[in-house]
Amino acid sequence: MCNTIIYRHWQPGDDAVLAFLPNTNEDWYRHKFDDEDLEPEGIRLAFLNERIVGHVMGERTTLFIEGKVQKFGEVTDVFVAPDMRRQGIATRLMQEMHTYFEGKGYRGSILDPDTEASHQLYRKVGYQKTPDGNMILFFRQHI
Repeated sequence: MCNTIIYRHWQPGDDAVLAFLPNTNEDWYRHKFDDEDLEPEGIRLAFLNERIVGHVMGERTTLFIEGKVQKFGEVTDVFVAPDMRRQGIATRLMQEMHTYFEGKGYRGSILDPDTEASHQLYRKVGYQKTPDGNMILFFRQHI
């Protein structure tokens, strides 16, 4: 039995991730890629054997910063199975999402933390709190 965690983006047949999204409308999930802001590469998954043990979802958005509209990635959902937490899975998934966002040429990443406990993870991977309560991570400074 292999106990290595495998990380990759969403592929057809990976809809078992719905088990992690109890408040998600199944019809929305079936049509998730109809909106061009979300791509298969924007859903990162962690597998232990055949079981999905974590995921992060991110999509394209824009922010008005420094007097202009700029492209950002927005992390909309992060989850790790309770029995698999504190093993670095969420950190790795977030790092992969950032690599994806950077590859798309986005200025940074934003998210709206849902719990105070999640702030620790987000600070660990580089996010800073904004005055409106969201968190932001800049990948690079534009000149």
